[in-house]
Amino acid sequence: MSHLAPASFSSRVVRRIVLLVALGAVAAVLAPCKLIEDQMTDSEFWRGRNGECLEACAQSVQDSLDVENWWHVENMENCGDKRQCKRDERERHRIALLRIKDWGRQCRQNCHHQGGGHGGGN
Repeated sequence: MSHLAPASFSSRVVRRIVLLVALGAVAAVLAPCKLIEDQMTDSEFWRGRNGECLEACAQSVQDSLDVENWWHVENMENCGDKRQCKRDERERHRIALLRIKDWGRQCRQNCHHQGGGHGGGN
């Protein structure tokens, strides 16, 4: 955002470190949430795997929301008294929240497709 006041060097370094740690946590949580091509048929096995995947999705979404909300507060503070800056930041934040919500929905849908089975379909 062009309206944001420049942050001090140490403030930028701290922000980047926090962001990198948060992104690392999100990546670690997402690692088990992947489509598995295995043809196992044990429903108990897949019910457990699905639950783990859903938990990983929920945690990842929460971590993403925490980071986004932190950035929103920082950006709003950096806007100071600039109304347009605050309007732009509120819109950026709204869109970011929608993207996180959409990503969470996609992650949960991927969990339901684990196992390579057809779920009773053809």
